Parts: sequence; structure tokens; C-alpha cells
Amino acid sequence: MTRPIRYTRFGLAENPVGQIVTWTIGDRTYLADVVGVYHRESPAAFMLKTRQFCGDEGPEVAASAVRLVLP
Repeated sequence: MTRPIRYTRFGLAENPVGQIVTWTIGDRTYLADVVGVYHRESPAAFMLKTRQFCGDEGPEVAASAVRLVLP
């Protein structure tokens, strides 16, 4: 089961660090761990720093584009 990250009018309503997230680009679906969060100024977005399960650094993804994987 998956769900989007919750937002309030002031920013993220929850801390996704340590969670597993999934996102889709085209016909590929990606899965990674979140290791950090920061706010990008231009264009404005909350970005997630990710890590692949093999230990390599993953891409930085907008928090609005991912879904949390729930146990």
C-alpha cells in the first residue's frame, strides 16, 4: 500500500527520512530509501535525497512526486 507525503500550508507535515519511497518516470518505477530532505528555492520544492538499496547514492526527487511505501 502506498500514499503521498502529507503537506500543510507551511511545508511537510511529516518527516520522510528513513522511509521507503517509490516514483514513476515514463514506464519505469523506482524504489529507494530517503536519507535527507531540503527546500530548493528555485523552482520552489521540497527535495528528497535518496539512497538505492545497494548502498549507492540515488537521485534527488521532489517530495510531491513520490509515494511512501507502507508496511
